[in-house]
Amino acid sequence: MRIGNQQILYINALEDISGAKARDCVIFPNQITFLVRGSEIGKAIGKNGATIRDVRQRIGKNVEVLEWTEDPKAFLKKAIFPVKATGVELNGKTVVLRLDPENRRKMHERMNKLKRLKELMNRAYGVEEIRMK
Repeated sequence: MRIGNQQILYINALEDISGAKARDCVIFPNQITFLVRGSEIGKAIGKNGATIRDVRQRIGKNVEVLEWTEDPKAFLKKAIFPVKATGVELNGKTVVLRLDPENRRKMHERMNKLKRLKELMNRAYGVEEIRMK
């Protein structure tokens, strides 16, 4: 994983405001998604979301904070919440999400999030594709 200058600036901004250290961030036109260790996610969000609102205001973009884990399957299960996967399989560089029809519909409504997760999974775990079954 390689972090560019702009990402370093945003990661430093999150750390300065919240005290939480981000492992990575992905920048999209209207949103920034940070990967933060589980032990620091509370700091990044703040009480009742106060810290994340401050970060959002200072950066001028929507901000999403996701909990990073060593296991890509566990990361993805947490990241798609409130969608619930019945199973997650890792086949080489492809992750297969098993979803019931209702959760598949919910996931299709969140396609932008799925695109962000694909980018994060690629950077953090080397996963190139996310499929739904």
